[in-house]
Amino acid sequence: RTIVGVRSVEQARHFRQLLPQARQLGLIAQPGEIESYAAAGVEMIRLWPRWLDDATLVPRVRKTGAKLHLNGETGLADEILPLLKHSPDSLSSDNPKLLAATLAELRSR
Repeated sequence: RTIVGVRSVEQARHFRQLLPQARQLGLIAQPGEIESYAAAGVEMIRLWPRWLDDATLVPRVRKTGAKLHLNGETGLADEILPLLKHSPDSLSSDNPKLLAATLAELRSR
């Protein structure tokens, strides 16, 4: 049930040795790192919402076989709805309680 957030390919490789069964979330610093993180065995790639203007990024993540993780700050519907258009495999927020409430509200619509 452990997810390790890694900030470099070297960290991904190191944590894979330490915790081989743990899933890894690639906290990439720039879009050019998508493929190298996936090649290192990272199961999920985090993209920043501001990067989503580049329509090539989500397909690049999917092409690697990695899952897509998106995160926001507020957890409010006006932030989350545009993210959901990309069919992320997971979401996070600086306010997880509000994110959960927003998702529950959207689900009941």
